[in-house]
Amino acid sequence: MKQIIFMRHAKANNDSLDGTDFARELAPKGDEEAKLIRNKLLKTSYKPSLIIASPAARTKKTASYFIDAYTQSKHSLEFGMYEAEFEDLFEIIRNLDDKDETVMMVGHNPSIMLIISFISNANLYKMPTAGIVIVSFKEKLWKNIQKRSGEIVWSLDPKGGELV
Repeated sequence: MKQIIFMRHAKANNDSLDGTDFARELAPKGDEEAKLIRNKLLKTSYKPSLIIASPAARTKKTASYFIDAYTQSKHSLEFGMYEAEFEDLFEIIRNLDDKDETVMMVGHNPSIMLIISFISNANLYKMPTAGIVIVSFKEKLWKNIQKRSGEIVWSLDPKGGELV
């Protein structure tokens, strides 16, 4: 069974030192959100063997909290996740290594929200910063993931409620 832990990066500053969106760092609230979600995820049975993140500063920093917690996990930056359309994320998913049963993807809206709605059994209407949604699939191969083939099994808003 395959599983994807989708996470939107935590709250970022409105501006960056160089004025680009790519370089925006996490706000202090974002650091708190990421730690809170990490601690809640650590209490579950969901353990990623691979953590993939967009290379944007805020997304790398969000992912770093999980990389530090899941020390056995591999991790990589996926440049195709920054400014990605949901189709780009779908392509990344379908090309994952089948050895990885549970993968965490830390990215951006609206693509994270849209890919969850595309591949799962629910339409997601919001994905707050540091929101997390776990989608489970019966398929044994990543390339077999299709539209609406997954089921949302867990979600969390950093404010404490479920997202779906």
